[in-house]
Amino acid sequence: MFDKFFALPVIKGDAFLRLLPTDKTITSILFDGGDFSSFTFENLVSAHTKSLDISIVSHADSDHIGGVIELFTTKKIGIKELWLPAHWAMLLDYISNLQTKPTPTDLRNPEKTYKCNVKENIFPEITTGTLNRVFDNLSPFSTKVINYQNHKMFMDKTTMIYNLVLLASKANTKIRWFLFDNDSDPCPKSGEWYMRPWNSKEIHAGASAAIMPLTVIYSLTITNKYSLVFHSLKSEGSGVSSIFYSADSNFKFIKNANSNKSQRTLDMPKLEERAIVTATHHGSNDEAHKPFYDYFSGSDYLYVRSDRDCCSRPTSKLKNFQTKYCTICRTSKATCCITINKSTLASSATFSPKIELEFTKCSVGWTTTQTVCCCQF
Repeated sequence: MFDKFFALPVIKGDAFLRLLPTDKTITSILFDGGDFSSFTFENLVSAHTKSLDISIVSHADSDHIGGVIELFTTKKIGIKELWLPAHWAMLLDYISNLQTKPTPTDLRNPEKTYKCNVKENIFPEITTGTLNRVFDNLSPFSTKVINYQNHKMFMDKTTMIYNLVLLASKANTKIRWFLFDNDSDPCPKSGEWYMRPWNSKEIHAGASAAIMPLTVIYSLTITNKYSLVFHSLKSEGSGVSSIFYSADSNFKFIKNANSNKSQRTLDMPKLEERAIVTATHHGSNDEAHKPFYDYFSGSDYLYVRSDRDCCSRPTSKLKNFQTKYCTICRTSKATCCITINKSTLASSATFSPKIELEFTKCSVGWTTTQTVCCCQF
């Protein structure tokens, strides 16, 4: 049995599948599921496994959560455990309480915190009217918390979260919650040895109440900032990791990456030679992800990027990565698409065919027969 890692060729977003030999069996782990794809994602997964031991959703963007919702909808691939951001549980709990009583005045203050007893499966009934009420209750401090002009985005993301949790509960899938936390050392007992959270800690069902600022609970439209980042140890008990899952994180938790010296930041985990590092935010070039490129640039890790045909990605900073692979490469340079009066100007960029990337674990790091990145910068 071989230890395998796949970057699945989803239409849009990230979807990484790990098949790990453990105790004479194969443990299957899916990290994010790409966007909704008209019930084709199950075919990508079923080509490798008929069930998933763990499915992780790093944040609420549709190109990370959509495919996982699809798997629960089609019911053809069983999922034993679903790992989710804990502030989603708080959001659902808060919405559930709003259906029967008005919002306490102090909860309108974005500096206040909300206390929630995290349950294993939370699935309150949520109606459009309730979501509108939640949205309206935010208006007193919307400019302080987030720009809520995009009402549809808030409604869509909350609905996706609700649907995913409801479907998982109906499927008797165990839900485990991970609370974003970049101010304390990673908990060595969170998750499993082959999948440890780095910027979050596991909140066990029935444990003491978790407390989270409203600014985080309602952070659905700046969700990248709170993306859950995970890493896989080389072996049980090892202090070295073989895979680092970046999601869309801004990596401000890296020590010395945060200009605010009063905020505690984390040392990065030790990675083995030729470890796999997934690209943050599909290789975006915005300044928010600068800590990622500064830290990993010039390393001998295998940089794996999943994306759609996007003329603004990958960033030219990718040049500084020695070994890199993409599910789709931009083969001619073009500037970003520009939208004027709701019309998108055509881009001259061309792209390679989208492919599935496959890697096999060896004695030192990972190996592959895939062709390296041919992106034009």
